[in-house]
Amino acid sequence: MIAIIGILAGLLLPALAAARERGRQISCMNNLKQLGIAMEMYTSDYGDYYIPGTADINTLPPFADGTPQDPFDYANMRAGYWRWHGWRKDADSLFDPQLGYLAPYLSMPKLRFPETPEQLGAYTPPTATEVLRMQDVKMCPTFRGIYRKETSADRIMFEAGAGGYGYNITYAGSSQAWSKMAPYPSNQAYETAARVPKFRDPAKTILFADAAAARRPRGGGDIYIMEQSEVVPPHMIGPTADGMGSEDPWGMGPTMLTPTMHFRHLGKANVLWGSLHVTAESFGWTYGYGEVDPWGIIPDDEVVTAREMAAREIGWFGPEDNTLFDYR
Repeated sequence: MIAIIGILAGLLLPALAAARERGRQISCMNNLKQLGIAMEMYTSDYGDYYIPGTADINTLPPFADGTPQDPFDYANMRAGYWRWHGWRKDADSLFDPQLGYLAPYLSMPKLRFPETPEQLGAYTPPTATEVLRMQDVKMCPTFRGIYRKETSADRIMFEAGAGGYGYNITYAGSSQAWSKMAPYPSNQAYETAARVPKFRDPAKTILFADAAAARRPRGGGDIYIMEQSEVVPPHMIGPTADGMGSEDPWGMGPTMLTPTMHFRHLGKANVLWGSLHVTAESFGWTYGYGEVDPWGIIPDDEVVTAREMAAREIGWFGPEDNTLFDYR
């Protein structure tokens, strides 16, 4: 009898776990729909412009103790005060979801932006637990049990507050396809987002998706999962005269980016398309972090291989180009 019960349990437990995950996936889909509705209200209020994704990405905030960042320490760089999902006081603080572009449309607690030195001095950045509590409306329930929540000396959690979702910043949340990529530290290509009508086929264009980043601690060690607020296309782009952007800006072939789409729902990623419908897409292919690094930015002991990315279900689906992200 005991043996029979053990066999039945072995058969039922995986089915129950899968059923629970399907429930979490449906909840995640609803979260993405809420993000879509919030984005629709924002674009209606702001002349059809999408929200900026990383408006000041080339700005380097000082650390909490006032120490400036080294602009040439690429591997450890923590750039920008602003993301689409929040603002932070310094490079050591988490992004505050109460100050994100979509916060007024997501029933977030209201918080006035600290504009004066006195207000800035009185402002206390939220803790990881507080960020988690504030973003209940849009935190993917599956991601809640996967990602690392705290920043430490060797692990950077700089994207906290995105809820486990990434935004198509390359095409929707910036003007990289038509703005001149001015020399660092200019933010010219990131300050202005695209307008809704620029996308010729919104129903086939990714707007948001399940996202995550796989990283190793500084100095090497076990891979951990952290939040990533951008769902990146396969290829880096450069500006073109027609404003569509080029996947081969230097004429030497496309430059691959590190994937951030996370297929965490039984091998599927939830995707919010520009037409605001949500689908579940199956894992297709991936690429490593730092495996091909001609500039020598990523230390060898922090490389995450394509095989390791695939094991953590981070990659892309569809064609191996930017078709599902761009304006065409």
